[in-house]
Amino acid sequence: MEINDETKKMIFECILCNNDVRIEENDRSMMYEPQGQEIEVALVKFLVDNQKDIHSEFINRNRNAVKICQMPFD
Repeated sequence: MEINDETKKMIFECILCNNDVRIEENDRSMMYEPQGQEIEVALVKFLVDNQKDIHSEFINRNRNAVKICQMPFD
C-alpha cells in the first residue's frame, strides 16, 4: 500500500507525541528497548523498524514540551 510522505510524517508525529514509552537498557541483550504499555511499545517498535531515530526524537520532544511549572534556578 502506498502512503504519501505527508501522511507518513503525520503518523510518525502522532505516535511520537502520544505515548509514555521510555527507552531502557535490556540487561540480557545489552541493547536499548522501548518499555511501557504494550500497544505503545509496539508503535515505537514500528517506528524503529522503519528506520526512525526515536532516541533523538524523544529528546527533542521532551526538550520542547510545554512544562506545567518550571522551578527557578538559584
